[in-house]
Amino acid sequence: KIADCADVPVCAKDYPADAEKTYTPAALCAFPLITLGRQTASYDSYTDFFRMRGIDFRPEVEVATADQILPIVDYGLGVGLVAVCCALLLYAF
Repeated sequence: KIADCADVPVCAKDYPADAEKTYTPAALCAFPLITLGRQTASYDSYTDFFRMRGIDFRPEVEVATADQILPIVDYGLGVGLVAVCCALLLYAF
């Protein structure tokens, strides 16, 4: 085991979302979501997570690899769901 790592929502600094606010899953889905694609275990986990709460999971943008999410987020195109360890590494510099 290398690390425990939870997924978190991330957005650009100037994106119209309050980074200090805790969003419910339903409120989070009001934003355009950027996630890994349907062929991934992450997508299946997100689908199950939202379905258990009675919410259809329909991301606006699906990408092939996790490193593609943050550049799209940086352009302000939505809220990305990424592993917190990935977000910390990429935003550390």
